[in-house]
Order: sequence, then C-alpha cells, then structure tokens
Amino acid sequence: MIGDSLTSGTLPYQPDALSTVGWEQATIDSYVSRGIRSKVKADRHTGLTSIDAIRATAGDSDLWVVALGTNDAGIYSKEKHADLINMMMERIGAGHYVMWVNVYLPGNKARQQHWNSALETVAAGHQGEMFVLDWATLAAENRNWMLDDGIHCSAKGYMHRATAIASATRSLIPPVAPSATKPGRVWSQIPTS
Repeated sequence: MIGDSLTSGTLPYQPDALSTVGWEQATIDSYVSRGIRSKVKADRHTGLTSIDAIRATAGDSDLWVVALGTNDAGIYSKEKHADLINMMMERIGAGHYVMWVNVYLPGNKARQQHWNSALETVAAGHQGEMFVLDWATLAAENRNWMLDDGIHCSAKGYMHRATAIASATRSLIPPVAPSATKPGRVWSQIPTS
C-alpha cells in the first residue's frame, strides 16, 4: 500500500483490518504530503520512488493499493492528472491488480472531480487490473468522520477508511487459506526518514 498522510492516519487500524479479511502479509508505505512524482514539500519520497522501495525491501506483489492524488490534485492542472496516474501504473507494471483510492476534497469540488474523472478514465483503460475505491462518496456520506479541513479524518474516520480499503481488496483477490509453510501475519512499514 502506498499513500500520503491519509494512509499514515490509518496505520493504527490497517493491519487489523487487513488481517480480518484474510491477509497474512502487507507492506504499507505512507508519507505526509506525498505526491506521485513530487511532493508539496520537496524531498525524495514520492509515489514513484515508493514502488521501488517496496520492491527492494519486500519484493513484488500481485496487488498494489494506491491512495495518492489528494496532494497531486492540488498542485497539478487537470491536464496532468491522467499522466500522473499512468506514471504510477507503468511503474507498477502490467500483470498486477491495482486498487486506487479516489480523493475527497470538499473545499475544492472541481479539483476532486477532475482527479477522480481522470482516475476513472485510466482505470477504464486497465480493465480487469485497475479498480477504484470510491472514498469520495463514503466520506461525503459520513462527514462526522472528517476533521475541520474536510480531508483528514478523526480516529473513527481512519478506522472506517482502513476497513473500507481492506474490504475492497478482498473483493479483488480471493482469500488464500493459511498453510503450515506460510509465515504468520507479517506487517512492515517502509522507513521513510
């Protein structure tokens, strides 16, 4: 899983949520203000570099969860959105499942709509491999989960976000029965400092 501060907020809940739906292993790489190819605050931790870091540390995965776009929608024009999403898809590569969490930006509905439309367009070009989790609708229907900025969540909101992500991943790939040869639950977080 690759994300920004919203993913960081789910860290207390995400391992249990994933375990509940049958995942035995996961790697979560989150970083505040992260964008796909740049950050709001300039440094080396981008969505693209996180793919490489995960592969170097934990190996490849059949399923990638991407929860990026909130920062990108705010700093790039709508004409760049599909290009950024396609950069991530190309770096992940064909033959993988990708579940991408869309964005909720109640303070800027136009940017939200542009980003989420670009996400749907790219997903349509990757049928059977790329799926979009509609966080925008879920958040809009549950405003009491959100903090005053309308983007970040309360503890309850982050718990629900973690559960929604975990549940959606299970619908993509059927659970694998535990075996004696597989390790128990293994969770790792890529160090970003």
